[in-house]
Amino acid sequence: MSITADNAKADEVVKDVAPVVKDEPVKKDVKLDDIPYARFKEVNDNLKSLQADFDKAKDDQKKLRDAELEEQGKYKDLLEEKKLELVETKLKADEWDTYQADRRKALIERLPEDDRDLYGALPLDKLEEHCSKSGTIKKVKVDNSDAVSTSGYSAPKEVVDAVKDGSITNNEGQKILEQFRKRLHGS
Repeated sequence: MSITADNAKADEVVKDVAPVVKDEPVKKDVKLDDIPYARFKEVNDNLKSLQADFDKAKDDQKKLRDAELEEQGKYKDLLEEKKLELVETKLKADEWDTYQADRRKALIERLPEDDRDLYGALPLDKLEEHCSKSGTIKKVKVDNSDAVSTSGYSAPKEVVDAVKDGSITNNEGQKILEQFRKRLHGS
């Protein structure tokens, strides 16, 4: 064979073997810490798988140890371990119950008073979903009519006294007294 024929075959092999590269636009604001989602998902899936395998192996090892203690007749040691596990589990359960009660109380306080009885019996997850969807916020009714129209005075006598001692002017006093008259006559 000739050298040119060998070069031509080599070029064909290189073309076949060369990886396919896609022309993708280069992003100018790419951060060095960015991780492609596919790689992120792969690593997380592997982590979850390894964690599950580790938990299973840990449980199997614990069962074997318990079986060995039973065979050896060391029931006291086994009983002490089980009591310790029970105490730890109860602590976690109490913490969870406290969290749920506090969370439920906070969510119910966000609801209007009329709806508290209706939605208070819902399971916590449904109550959270309802509150997040409805965006309910506690509505408090405040009667500002007295403060706005009478400048905080609760009786006409207080207005007259305020005018006499000079804390408000005569014109201001007249306007406030007019508000009291309107309220008294319902107009």
